[in-house]
Amino acid sequence: MTVAALTGERFSMICAGIVLALGGFTFFVRAHRAGCEAFLLAGARISRVSLMVIGLALLGVSYHLVTHGAGIEGFRAPLWLAAAVAAVAVALSLMTDRLEQRGRRDGGD
Repeated sequence: MTVAALTGERFSMICAGIVLALGGFTFFVRAHRAGCEAFLLAGARISRVSLMVIGLALLGVSYHLVTHGAGIEGFRAPLWLAAAVAAVAVALSLMTDRLEQRGRRDGGD
């Protein structure tokens, strides 16, 4: 395992990773502790499961930002791949919420 010298760009990646980790942890804990099944976020109804997916996606991307920023060669994926996987997971979870809402509105189960 090697660690590279800390430059301004690497420091920024580490700081961004820490901020994303705090945001992800906040989403995850809020969804875990909530008593209701859905939340309003930016005017859209989002399920607890989707909030947890968002939180975990942010935590995953933050891990890769920090490891790339620190120059740790061990357990990391390409940053674009980590971001793409997180984006797809969140998009699919939100799409599932939308389909469930549409089914309820149309009289389905």
